[in-house]
Amino acid sequence: MKVRMKAVIFDIDGVLLDSFEANLKFSQDLMIKFGYEPPTREYYPKVFHNTMLNGIRVLTGSTDEEEIKKIWEAGKNRDVPYPSHLLKTPDDVETVLDELSNKYVMGIVTSRVKESIYGEPQIAKLEKYFKVAISAYDTVKHKPHPEPLLL
Repeated sequence: MKVRMKAVIFDIDGVLLDSFEANLKFSQDLMIKFGYEPPTREYYPKVFHNTMLNGIRVLTGSTDEEEIKKIWEAGKNRDVPYPSHLLKTPDDVETVLDELSNKYVMGIVTSRVKESIYGEPQIAKLEKYFKVAISAYDTVKHKPHPEPLLL
């Protein structure tokens, strides 16, 4: 049976954006603001794939859901500034997306919250290529579970 590919699905962090430095700095600043030890560059890759909420749980080591939610809200509302200037897009990303979008339906599945999918200028300029974007809280289960991809 021959299967014809119909769509291409992208992640944002680590694929459409090199966001490691920005997310590391943001997480460090957020932890410092709330009196927690900031993650080191060496430790942060263990947290990077999480949703912000789960990342906060890991970084704080707290089981106090009220405290975790307070930190998450501060992060989501950008009470700690997000260092957008540290975000980078891969070379020729627009050329590749343009070519692919002429042949396939394009989508995004990300662990980011909905508000931050196209919130930064580096990714906002790419929005025109995508028909759908699934965020961290559009599904009950999160990546790497297949539920967001299936949606």
